[in-house]
Amino acid sequence: LETSSFTVCARVRPVLRHELGQSESYAVVVPTNAAAKSTSAHNHTEEMSVFTPKVSLMGKPTIVPAPSAFDFAFGEAESNEAVFEAVGRPLVRRALAGQVGVCFAYGQTGSGKTHTINGLMDGLVGQLYEADDRRAISMQYMECLGANLHDCLAPSSVPAPKGGVAIGEGLDGRVIVKNLSSHKAVDATALQRLVAKAQGLRSTAATERNDESSRSHGVAIITIGQPGSLDADASSAAYSPADGTLYVIDLAGSERAADSKGHSKERMDETKQINLSLMALKECIRARTLASAPGAGKTVHVPFRRNKLTMLLKDVFDYSCSRLCATVVIAAVSPLARDAAHSANTLKYAAPLRVAASSSRVKLERDPADPALWDGPQLVEWLQGVCTCADVAPDGYAASLQRSSGFGDASENAAPNVPADPYAAGGGAGASEVAQARARKAAAAAESIAEGAAAEFVVNNKDAAAMRLAGTQLDAAALVGGLTGVQLCGMPESELHRMVLAQVGGAGGAALAKRIHSTLWTAIVDAKTRGRRPDGSLITAEMEAEEREQADRAMVAKMALWREREKGLRGE
Repeated sequence: LETSSFTVCARVRPVLRHELGQSESYAVVVPTNAAAKSTSAHNHTEEMSVFTPKVSLMGKPTIVPAPSAFDFAFGEAESNEAVFEAVGRPLVRRALAGQVGVCFAYGQTGSGKTHTINGLMDGLVGQLYEADDRRAISMQYMECLGANLHDCLAPSSVPAPKGGVAIGEGLDGRVIVKNLSSHKAVDATALQRLVAKAQGLRSTAATERNDESSRSHGVAIITIGQPGSLDADASSAAYSPADGTLYVIDLAGSERAADSKGHSKERMDETKQINLSLMALKECIRARTLASAPGAGKTVHVPFRRNKLTMLLKDVFDYSCSRLCATVVIAAVSPLARDAAHSANTLKYAAPLRVAASSSRVKLERDPADPALWDGPQLVEWLQGVCTCADVAPDGYAASLQRSSGFGDASENAAPNVPADPYAAGGGAGASEVAQARARKAAAAAESIAEGAAAEFVVNNKDAAAMRLAGTQLDAAALVGGLTGVQLCGMPESELHRMVLAQVGGAGGAALAKRIHSTLWTAIVDAKTRGRRPDGSLITAEMEAEEREQADRAMVAKMALWREREKGLRGE
C-alpha cells in the first residue's frame, strides 16, 4: 500500500499586455499533444515543451523542442477553475476524509505561481463549506525563509512570543509548530478574509523580473475537523478520527545568477536561502518516491529534517507515516523567449519528480503480515483479535513481525557464536564488549517498545472496560463484509469510525474504533518497512543473525590486527 502519492503538473501563463512589443516577447513554451501516450482519463495533455531557437553548426537557424512529461500540462488558455477541478478538488476531498493534502507551486519569479495558488485557495474555500456539515475549520499562515519563520496572522495587540515560530518533533514523532497562531473560520467569508490578510503581509521586493517578487515561502495550513465537530465538546475529541490537513504553499520564485547580479547583499542572501530550500524539497520528493519500492524503505534516506519547510511536511516524506497523503506540484513557467532557459530549467527540475518507483520484475515473496494482502477471513480473524484486546492475527503474522523487527528476547539479539572467552579466538576483550553492547541495546529497545505500548494503552484508553465490552459486541464478519485488505487499508478513519459506531456506540465504541485504526496502521507501516533481498525475498531472522555474526567477527579480526600492530610499534 503506497501511502504518499505525488502529482506533478506544469502551467504556462499567457503573454502579458505590457510584455507585447518587448524584445524576445514571443511565446516559446506550449503544451504539446501527447494523447497517444496518455492513459489517464483527463483531457489535458501530458507534455510541456520549450521550443528554443538556435543556430546550427552550418549557420542555419533552427528550433529545438525540449518536451517534458507531466501528469497534467495546463496551457495559457486554462483558467484557475480548470486547474482547481483537475488537481485541487481531489486534495480537498482527501482532507475532508481526515487525510493530508499538499499543493505547492514552483517556478521563476514572475511566472504566475501566486496567481495559481490564489486561484486554488479560492476554489478550496468554496468547497470546504459546500456541504454545510458543521465542521470545525481553522487556519494558520506563516512565511518561511531558511530557518526564519514568521506568523503572518499574529494579532498585533499581542506581544510576539519569545523565540518566535519554531518547528520541531515531539517524543512521539509528531511535528510540533510552536508560537503559530490558529484562527477559526466559521464560514467561507471568514476564511477568505484570513487568506487575504495573510497574503497581504508576505514579504515582497522588486527583482529583475518582478516588481513584487515573493521573498519567502508562504505556507497556509488549514485544519478540517469531522462533520459536527464545530458543535462537539472537548471531552468527545479523545477518540474522534484525526482531522484532515491541507497545506497550500506558494514557494518563493527561483532566480538564476544572471537575474540576481544587481541584487544587494541582503537580496543575494535571500536568493541563496530560497534556492537551497527548493533543492532540499526536490531531493525529498525524489527520495520519497524511490522509497516506495518494496524493501527500499530501510535503504533510501529521505532528508526531510534538513529544512524547516520539509520538516513541516514530515507526514508527506516520512516513510512510516500512518496517514494517507497526496501532494500536487505545479511548475509555473513563463512563455517568453527571453525566459526560455529558465523555463527549461524549471521543467527539468519538476519533470523528474514525477518518476515513479520502477515496477520490479522480480517476483516478490508474499508477506503474511501485510494487511493489504489479507482476504476477508483473515481480516475477520485479525479484527476479532483486536476487539478482544488479544495478540491474535492471521497465520504467520506474529512470526513475520518478529523476523522484521529484530526485537525478540535480548539473547536473540546478542552477537551469535561469539566465544565466551574472547582471547581463545584471538578476539580480545573487544568481542565481549561488542556482544554485551548489542545485547544491552536490543534489550533496551524491546523494553522501550513494550513500555511505550503499555503507556499508550493506559493514556489513550481511559474507557478500557467499555472498550473491551464494545469489542465483545462488535460483529467482525459484518464489519468486514466484502472488503479486501487493500480496501480496508485505504479506508478513511472517519468511515471506519462510522462503521464501528453503527454497531456499538458510546465512548467504548469510539475507543475501539481508534484502537482498530491504530493497530491496522501499525501493521501497514511494519509491512512497508520490512526488509527484502534484491531477489524479492523477505529478510528472515536467520539472515539477520548471520549478517550480525559476520559483522562481529570482522570487527573482532580488525581489533586483533590493530593490537598486533600496536605491539609491533611498541617493540614487544
